[in-house]
Amino acid sequence: MDEAVARGLLRAARAAAAEAHCPYSGLAVGAAVLAHDGRVFIGCNVENASYGLSLCAERAAVAAAVAGGARRLAGAAVWSRAGVMVPCGACRQVLAEFAPFPPAVGGSADGGGAEPAGAETAAGFGVVLGDPDGQVEILSLWDLLPRPFLLRDRDLHASLDRDRYGPTPARRPGSAPTGG
Repeated sequence: MDEAVARGLLRAARAAAAEAHCPYSGLAVGAAVLAHDGRVFIGCNVENASYGLSLCAERAAVAAAVAGGARRLAGAAVWSRAGVMVPCGACRQVLAEFAPFPPAVGGSADGGGAEPAGAETAAGFGVVLGDPDGQVEILSLWDLLPRPFLLRDRDLHASLDRDRYGPTPARRPGSAPTGG
């Protein structure tokens, strides 16, 4: 991921952190994800008194991307005033769900779609980390999560988006889903 794209994602993540709901930890985190079509979606952490129901910034950004129609991501950024924050394991897995397949899992280098300017190929899905001092670090998602849980059959994975790309056949209540 080139530096201009990385810094742009970090600026968006920093803006998102300003909106965090973190009354329990006081730790505001912002995230931004880059869709393959170049759109950027942001999210912030949203804490809850029942800690397990809290939402990380990275997953909030991915949810915003999905709500906006993006199904393939090319990169992500995380920013916190407290310093460099690395995504937790759950966020890494969620990012992997929408990232191009790493080549070792059977994906093509382009991840099935055109890459936006400055983005990397599947092997280099960049996770940009930054802090208030201007420190920037870019890590590969696949270095952070070397063995993600992914559907290895690209056709099966694509079928998850079937309703996005075409009508889903009607089913009778209680019937099993069809393959197409």
